[in-house]
Amino acid sequence: MSQIASSNDTLLPSGTPENRLYRAFWRWHFFAGLLVIPFMLVLAITGSIYLFKPQLDGMMYPHLLTVQPTATPVSYTQQVAAVERGYPEATITRIIPPIAPDHSTEVQITTTDERNLAVFVNPYTGQVLGDRDEDNNLQAIARKLHGELMIGKWGDYLVELAACWGLVLLISGLYLWLPRHRFSLFGTLIPRFWSQSRRRICA
Repeated sequence: MSQIASSNDTLLPSGTPENRLYRAFWRWHFFAGLLVIPFMLVLAITGSIYLFKPQLDGMMYPHLLTVQPTATPVSYTQQVAAVERGYPEATITRIIPPIAPDHSTEVQITTTDERNLAVFVNPYTGQVLGDRDEDNNLQAIARKLHGELMIGKWGDYLVELAACWGLVLLISGLYLWLPRHRFSLFGTLIPRFWSQSRRRICA
């Protein structure tokens, strides 16, 4: 097994308790990284997708979300009536008003076959612009991957296990990062850009 040391440091004998502890932390840090990194990448990517939901929705569904402002908007009763005519057997569960003058009204419904749809209505004309399946779109898939890796409760368990091992990675990384012999502000908290020495791997 290898250990990381400064070229200016004097290496401790490999059998000393301090060196054995350092090697143990290095091994735990390495294996924790192998376990945690794939999950962290998935969580980071899916979390970013959900974080930038408004921006991504605007790019993916401009024909549903944006309208041309004209006269005074029609009433919500008329907009809901237009949705009911287009989806006569559906149940309306929620109405989201436009967030800007050039945005559509979102009416969320549940169909008879248990599908959750978001129906978009032009607030100025009462015209139904279309719908979006709320259970099968990019955001829904990102949420399922982020929460349960799309494999149900076992995915939830794996995500929680990776989070626990992330703490091991953090604690062991902090131990490996702290100086082993002496604390120095430069090189510990501030990079030594002018230093000619390099970190090296020693057997």
